[in-house]
Amino acid sequence: MITAVAVVASVAVIGYVMLWILNRTPARHRNLTPSRMHALLNALLVRGIAGSRLIIDVVDTDWFLQFRLDGPPGARKIVSHFPIVDWSETFFSSLIETLKSEHFAYRQITDAGIDSVYLEFGTDTAEATRYALAVLSHVFHVDAERDVVARLFDVREFVPQHRS
Repeated sequence: MITAVAVVASVAVIGYVMLWILNRTPARHRNLTPSRMHALLNALLVRGIAGSRLIIDVVDTDWFLQFRLDGPPGARKIVSHFPIVDWSETFFSSLIETLKSEHFAYRQITDAGIDSVYLEFGTDTAEATRYALAVLSHVFHVDAERDVVARLFDVREFVPQHRS
């Protein structure tokens, strides 16, 4: 009898832990039209906390874009770091060329020994969207609606609005 109770309790605990893990796994957002990209960046700004992130991965590669929410409530800002590491070195000159031709304000910084290109968008989610789409199309040469997956981390529940 005690063994049966222990087994039932173990199964209940394992089930609870699995549900917790599954609920902590961020949803994958595909088919990133400009309006969906903008909605994700807006969700980051409105529903996120300092340190929340939007990661946009190019499928079947190591390539990614990242956005982070910085600052205290009332002074939040969206920032992006494009790290200059092994996988991204080949994109560096194309990135800088795109940033200049599209008139993005940026600076090169070194943080924790890693060089990166840093952009600050403040609360301008339209400009952050424009940057994401420019890098995906002109630097990575991929289609945001077909070749990428986005995930929000540490952002209160986000349900994308689908239009018919």
